Amino acid sequence: MVIIPPSYSRLPSEKLDGSIAAVQGLKGSVVKINLMSNRKLKSSFIKQNDSIQYLSTMGYKGNGSFIIKADGEFSIHLVDPRGITNRDPIPYKINVITDHYPTIKITDPAPVITLGNNQIIGFDIDIEDDYGFDNLQLAYEIIRPKYFGLCDSCNNALEKKELPCGHKYCGKCFNRF
Repeated sequence: MVIIPPSYSRLPSEKLDGSIAAVQGLKGSVVKINLMSNRKLKSSFIKQNDSIQYLSTMGYKGNGSFIIKADGEFSIHLVDPRGITNRDPIPYKINVITDHYPTIKITDPAPVITLGNNQIIGFDIDIEDDYGFDNLQLAYEIIRPKYFGLCDSCNNALEKKELPCGHKYCGKCFNRF
């Protein structure tokens, strides 16, 4: 058996001896099974949590795979051409390794800031994740309190239903239209 973790984890594949009766991996890991019997096989299948998945079987060999989705059990069943099955197949335990969500802390800017003339906000962000982090999409909205009112330009634009700058918000007071 080989356990192939999800690519985001950057963990190496792990080869298990068939005598080890516990399989553990991150949710989404692929468990590949390649088996060889001492008898010619008619079929082979995995019984996992009361469902059956047939393996590709040819001659003395069988192979297939499944994805780890939840804790549970599975067993591998072999059937020879006479219909004789392996008695007392090994029950393998499936243990899902928890992948915790990343934690993100915005250390700068403070929750309330005054924008400079360049309208740029710099961010310092601390991110932690148990299996690494490589991508961030940040969405934000600038909200100006309504009690500040509108600038003269926006008052005129609001009446005409357009802004002088042609954008969807005023560059001076940041009210949206």
